[in-house]
Amino acid sequence: IKSIYQIWSASDSLLELRQGIDGVRYSHLSGYLLITLVIITVLCCAIVLPLNFHGTNEYTSFGKLCITNLDPHSSILWVHYTLAPLYLLLILIVVWMYTGELGAVKLEESERVCILRNVDVSWSETVVWEYFRVRGLEDKIIDIQLGYDVSMLYSLISEKGGGTEDGYPCYIK
Repeated sequence: IKSIYQIWSASDSLLELRQGIDGVRYSHLSGYLLITLVIITVLCCAIVLPLNFHGTNEYTSFGKLCITNLDPHSSILWVHYTLAPLYLLLILIVVWMYTGELGAVKLEESERVCILRNVDVSWSETVVWEYFRVRGLEDKIIDIQLGYDVSMLYSLISEKGGGTEDGYPCYIK
């Protein structure tokens, strides 16, 4: 319980520092979902359950609280038919509010990634810097990190008989 309270009481900047921007977004989404859950629960407990309880069909104690306790031709079924689209509308509004908040989040530098494909393996970081300099983009580049396609490594491992039973490579024999 203490860790849940720490997460909910943490500021966005502290949460971003500890968990990154994904932690902040997850925290906001959880908040929106919790508010939606509370609203739907209150409406169900205050309106739907009392109506279902006054139905005429005889069931177990749980069955008295379900819609099956109502007669199919009952005049109070309109409440169920009205609340269901209202719940959907509430969820759509919550999703709209959450996605609107996402647009306001600034992109981190690490989220701006440019991937160059089919680059000669002999290229070094200096050659890549020169590539961007010639195109007048050197002032927009913060950092260059070279990555390599490991599919050749995986094929080599499978040719040599390495790997586990589930197909994941683990060593070369």
